[in-house]
Amino acid sequence: MKKNYLLLTVLAILSLSANVFSQKTFTTKYTKVVKIVLADGINSSQSIEGITIELKPVTDADFEKPIFNPTFNLKFVDVNHKIFAEQQVGRVYLDYQLSAFNVTITNNTDHILKMKDSRLVYIDPNSDEPITAYDKQTVKDDIKNSFPICQVLYDKIANAKGGEYKNCNLQMFVFELNDEIVKEVKSVVDQVKFINGFNMEILPGMKASGYVFFPVKPENISDGKLSFIDMVSKTDAAGNPASKVRFDYKTKQINYCYKVDPNTNQLVSIKEDEYNKGLITPESFWWDRKQKLWISGEPPKK
Repeated sequence: MKKNYLLLTVLAILSLSANVFSQKTFTTKYTKVVKIVLADGINSSQSIEGITIELKPVTDADFEKPIFNPTFNLKFVDVNHKIFAEQQVGRVYLDYQLSAFNVTITNNTDHILKMKDSRLVYIDPNSDEPITAYDKQTVKDDIKNSFPICQVLYDKIANAKGGEYKNCNLQMFVFELNDEIVKEVKSVVDQVKFINGFNMEILPGMKASGYVFFPVKPENISDGKLSFIDMVSKTDAAGNPASKVRFDYKTKQINYCYKVDPNTNQLVSIKEDEYNKGLITPESFWWDRKQKLWISGEPPKK
């Protein structure tokens, strides 16, 4: 799950602390995961003049899919430009610092529904400029600037000192490293079906499903709305648009708070009040060798 990935480093530290004989205490760590859901009273499925759109925020089930949780097989080279035989693997979620949604559009009109005729945007109430959803071909032409995971992978590799990249000499040229990362991310994006695209067409009586990505962080998208504008619901005898409809989906932000349970090495859900308190005074544990358990509080005095 996505939240488990976010605390991978924390869990590693926890495992280390539990195995070091001299370390008898542990201070838990906290994290907050921001998720986007539809605002209260907003139906995920809306129908207007023969067009039905179902919009759902991406869920943990989506993040288990390879396209959202991909393995990037990155080849590194040493200072002599020899490619390492063993491919190194990086894991970063595809929608990192983006807002993604799952969309299904059903066309019950008598004409072909062409997505190029409409606009899919995020409207920020504090801005006069709507933010357009990603079009697949456009982002493929500029993968590095469209998907923040490219920079994350670059930083992870370029700044690595040992660890999972200990067998790599990271003195390869910057452009070589960037090219390798862009190539791999582009190969993953190729596998994703974008609902918003110049060539996306839905035949009468048919439906299409796919994902939509907005270049907006989840914590910044909650106050606005997603809008499908100028969806052509009727055409004249010549096939020209005669009627257009609009779909609006207001969203809201939900914060999920977690802390590490040292006895299970897992994240456990907590209330936001406990999360806020933990940031100031984190919960501490001591190791009971007799019970072989972490006990909350201070160790008993001898």
